[in-house]
Amino acid sequence: MYDYFYDKEFLKRAQRFYASLVSRTEEILREKNINSQMFLVGSGGRNMITRNGSGPIDFDYNLNVISCDDWDDTKGIKDKVMNAFNKALAEEN
Repeated sequence: MYDYFYDKEFLKRAQRFYASLVSRTEEILREKNINSQMFLVGSGGRNMITRNGSGPIDFDYNLNVISCDDWDDTKGIKDKVMNAFNKALAEEN
């Protein structure tokens, strides 16, 4: 059963972490000539965070690719996004 998550201090820390991760991912993508914008959507964007029992909290982000070198290379774009995110995550840990 999903319930609202009320630990505001934890949510602030988690959102700071993810905001930093998203920002760094965007920087890495810019270095690869991919201009993008990520933003919080869903329940996180409306400050209505839920959690299934004691399970993880889910923050949903959308990524908009604004410009890139080759729009036809969709697999290449996807791989660059995944690699940028993984690099940003490794730097945070």
